Amino acid sequence: GEPYTGVIHRLDEPVEGIVVFAKTAKAAAVLSGELAKGGFSKEYTAAVLPVSDDLQREAVLKDHILTDRRANRSAIVPEGTKGAKEAKLGYSTEGELSDRDGRKILLLKVLLYTGRHHQIRVQLANAGMPVAGDRKYGEEKLPLPLCLAETGLSFAHPADGKRMTYSISPGFMEKLKQTGL
Repeated sequence: GEPYTGVIHRLDEPVEGIVVFAKTAKAAAVLSGELAKGGFSKEYTAAVLPVSDDLQREAVLKDHILTDRRANRSAIVPEGTKGAKEAKLGYSTEGELSDRDGRKILLLKVLLYTGRHHQIRVQLANAGMPVAGDRKYGEEKLPLPLCLAETGLSFAHPADGKRMTYSISPGFMEKLKQTGL
């Protein structure tokens, strides 16, 4: 028959990570339904630049995000703002790096509970931890790519329901080493 490829899960450019495709329309429908119901477990790794030393090492962030598609930007807004959607993620500190100048970078494990436009980048920047290399929501000038990667993804197989789990190492770690961190 005709070849079929259905995109189930995507990433914002330039985030690196795992993408899911379905080989049949039936599998695409099942996987899309699972994704919509929150059946996918998504884990990210982020290298962030803390603006202060007294930030929480682990937390759940709940905010409301308003997206401006024309400007390709999102912002944290007060609850009740027309068009805003709730955004929720959890993070924990997995490591700490510093360069010769004493700049600190924290490595975070981020669990995404909702999938909003630029959610991780916007929420972490709002919490005082902009993602390293983020020229849209960060203020730093380090010569780094966006240091955000989806490093773990888990979901049920569309035919047999068996849990499928995939993981990768973030490619940005090599760039951090090259800059002396």
